[in-house]
Amino acid sequence: MIYVVLGVGFSGTTLVSELLHHSGIRMIDVDDDNYDAGGKYEHPAFQAVNKALLGLADDQVRHLRPRHCPKALSPDQQESMRRLIANQQERYQDWGFKDPRTVVTYPLWKNLLPPHRLIAVYRDPAGNWPRHRWRGYRRRYVNGWRAFVHLRQWCEYNTAILNFGRPLGKDFLLLNYERLMQGDEELERLRRFTARPMVDRRDPAMYRVRNKGDLLFRGVRLLMDSCGPYSPDAVRKALEQERNRQLAQVTR
Repeated sequence: MIYVVLGVGFSGTTLVSELLHHSGIRMIDVDDDNYDAGGKYEHPAFQAVNKALLGLADDQVRHLRPRHCPKALSPDQQESMRRLIANQQERYQDWGFKDPRTVVTYPLWKNLLPPHRLIAVYRDPAGNWPRHRWRGYRRRYVNGWRAFVHLRQWCEYNTAILNFGRPLGKDFLLLNYERLMQGDEELERLRRFTARPMVDRRDPAMYRVRNKGDLLFRGVRLLMDSCGPYSPDAVRKALEQERNRQLAQVTR
């Protein structure tokens, strides 16, 4: 089986990919337990394809939006993606890939992939806001715009994930990062979804950012919830509703 991991950057996708990889689902072509986690458990070949599809020359993803997905693939792009998929299929029975750019490019992948399953992970946008905030003093004025861009991407990405996943029914798993780090319920859901024991790779020391955002961030968030097309609160409620729906299906 193929597992595609989706989520906003710094939302727990690396941890989920690591859990899968060490539980026997190949996410990268490395066996060593001392794999450099700086690689984020992202397969470089899939990452390279995504960057090529989006015309990216660097690793910046802050301004990526679902609308940046190309409308169609060239014959060369299709062939490159088919070869990569076929190579993984030939080598591994269970495998997957994770890259934050895949939230944008998934409409292109889904038509080429054999039957597969989606695993998405989300967290409150305040949790990864420090990754986007300008920390210096001289350019602190950019943080209002950065907060808006981060929250807009959070809304668009998670809305896209729900749109991708809902039609898949039982082939879609939605995990909450905070719950994954605070208890065993999400790990058990992942175990049931993959039908295999999970090697617990969680490190409480890595769960450092648990704030509600600074005053500026909270103000921008409140403004977006009050007006405009992007409401983080509405998207958060939609995510919780989908997760609760999945939980209810299991208990039936």
